[in-house]
Amino acid sequence: MQLASHDLDKVDASSDGLASCSTCAFAGIRTARVSVVVEVMHLINPTNTRGETLFSLLEEVSPGLVTPIPVAGPRHYAQVLAPEGQVDYIRGLLRDIGKKRGKKRKIQLKVQDVYYFDSDSE
Repeated sequence: MQLASHDLDKVDASSDGLASCSTCAFAGIRTARVSVVVEVMHLINPTNTRGETLFSLLEEVSPGLVTPIPVAGPRHYAQVLAPEGQVDYIRGLLRDIGKKRGKKRKIQLKVQDVYYFDSDSE
């Protein structure tokens, strides 16, 4: 399907956050928030006795700056749901933690899943 071109000068953001344009093919479409499930490797031991998780590490080193959400599953200790825009910041935090702990292996952060949320939903 090919979309017809439209006049971008006529696009205005209304007070409810919706784009309005009489010639726009996307009139009335809300923006989406993108969140991702990220997983860290080579930092947290799955059999750790301290009960350490990726969520608890991020809360400890950056309280309030990062907004991760714990996830359930077999590797729950190494995964969090976070806004897409915070992935690079989280990667930097985890590299710093690895350096402080003297980890010899490179800390890796993988994006496992991507979720799109309506900007008005939680």
